Amino acid sequence: MKKNTENLIEALLFYATDGLTLNELKTATDLSGEELTAGLQKLKTDLSNRGINLVSHGEVFSLATSPDCAEAVLKVAKDLEQKDLSKPALETLSVILYLGEAKRSEIELSRGVNSAIILRNLLLRGLIEKKNHGGLESVYVPSKDLIHSLGLSEISALPDFEMIKKELSERILNQTPPAEEKGLVEQSSSHDHNLTSE
Repeated sequence: MKKNTENLIEALLFYATDGLTLNELKTATDLSGEELTAGLQKLKTDLSNRGINLVSHGEVFSLATSPDCAEAVLKVAKDLEQKDLSKPALETLSVILYLGEAKRSEIELSRGVNSAIILRNLLLRGLIEKKNHGGLESVYVPSKDLIHSLGLSEISALPDFEMIKKELSERILNQTPPAEEKGLVEQSSSHDHNLTSE
């Protein structure tokens, strides 16, 4: 096994919140199945007495909080639900709203930063939903509760919908992260300002 294989696996699984299969790990690392299996076993042993554990569901490996920490994690989760949405969270929500559905990689190309924790918090609040259409990467869509809370009959009623959707789509296609969000949140603030108090 190559040195620090388990560190590489840990980093990949931390980033891929949906988890990864052995084949996906092979593609990402160019390591053999034997090396990855040994690395996964070493990582599982290393994390066995930590707050984060290595878990597997079928063929998918992922990182999860330890059951021993469940009570504290639930308390934090409830606190997060009661906090106002941050500007980065509103930006992420705006991207998903204007695109209708978006992969995590597309959201990060649009915003230029890692969005894993923000997406997790938006899911926790029930503002977005995660769906899988059969591909390797899930997509995030606005939840029905979000659309209802915005008072929209349809997503296209958002301010400057066509212009902003086109700009976001082109940005993702060109894979050019923006210097800033060009006021996406501000342009939709008349609809989603009430979300910050949920």
